[in-house]
Amino acid sequence: MCGNLDLALRIDLIQASSYRGPVTRPGELHISPELVPDVKGRHVLLLDDILDTGRTLHHLKAHLRTLGAASVHVAVLLRKQGRQVVPLEPDYCGFDIPDRFVVGYGLDFNDEYRHLPFVAVLPEQHEAPGTVPLQG
Repeated sequence: MCGNLDLALRIDLIQASSYRGPVTRPGELHISPELVPDVKGRHVLLLDDILDTGRTLHHLKAHLRTLGAASVHVAVLLRKQGRQVVPLEPDYCGFDIPDRFVVGYGLDFNDEYRHLPFVAVLPEQHEAPGTVPLQG
């Protein structure tokens, strides 16, 4: 049985990415400034698909605090083991995964594979079609 949140809340989107185009390692962080919400005095839960190096979430968490958020917590679907370069422990984590580039369930590689109904490992040769479902 699925539940719902029975409280007053607001949902906003922040577009932040360090992966652009056909790359499997993070680059420079890009944040869309027009999408940063008014968080002054609010309790914020940052939701992200994957915790990789931690740079993006660390930066966003600090930025939202400077904007006056009452609190900032982090929830991620996936956390890559051994990839973090900044100290950031998510408050909520769905699954720990190995250090592999994953796609599917909304995660993409160069705007491909996002449609897969599961999380899969991208093959080592990115030109080769196909994916291997992530075994957990």
